[in-house]
Amino acid sequence: MLTEPHHTRVPALSRSILTVRPGDTLYPPGVRHWLAWTRRDGLFGTDDGCAGPALSLVGDAGLLSRTSVGLLCSVRCPGRIVLSAYDFARKTPQDGAVIIGGFHSPMERTCLQTLLARHVPVIYCPARRLHERGIPRAWDAALAEQRLLILSPFVGSQRRVTRDLARQRNLLIAALATVLFVPYALRGGNTEAVVRLRLHSGMPVCTLEDGENEHLMGLGVRGFAVAELPGMARPGEARSPFRESGKGLV
Repeated sequence: MLTEPHHTRVPALSRSILTVRPGDTLYPPGVRHWLAWTRRDGLFGTDDGCAGPALSLVGDAGLLSRTSVGLLCSVRCPGRIVLSAYDFARKTPQDGAVIIGGFHSPMERTCLQTLLARHVPVIYCPARRLHERGIPRAWDAALAEQRLLILSPFVGSQRRVTRDLARQRNLLIAALATVLFVPYALRGGNTEAVVRLRLHSGMPVCTLEDGENEHLMGLGVRGFAVAELPGMARPGEARSPFRESGKGLV
């Protein structure tokens, strides 16, 4: 627990869970969007108020201050879009944005494995509370090299992934990410609902230029061709969505 918010020190390698609270220097400002989107769900008690819940972290908390691409996708996804998402993971630059996601679906889990193997910085948000024993040993190298952060807002009683916690987690990803990348969202589904909330808040969302995503682009989501995906995660590129977000590479 942090008692001196302005003198926080995070060890380079530790499986210990760090708790950050509103007012701590590590606490991400994007949480305010998440609270606005989820307050009616009553996930947190009244003591949390407008400040926000405590967050549990394992890994390099410094990744929270960097520009990031949030990755969200409907579980049921056309095959060609799955292949394009894999291409995104294979070609995302190591020195570009941090990739943040829940990595729950089979496609997203494969993307996570590829990103970690390629040493791309990642923020992983599980839809349950954190527990040291639940962290795979295969992630030790990424933790030691300060290119992985595991983050959860969920508490001790929320031990198992549920549909509602997964929805809450996806909203957190959308709130924290500088730019949200949605390879595909089922029309009228939960992922599209997240997209609508983010767009309503004036926050950029990107997708693949594909006929399956015409409904997203009709909402104002920006389309990218497959060949442009690596540049999407690099803020300095001419068509980078980071330009419209007003945030450069940190």
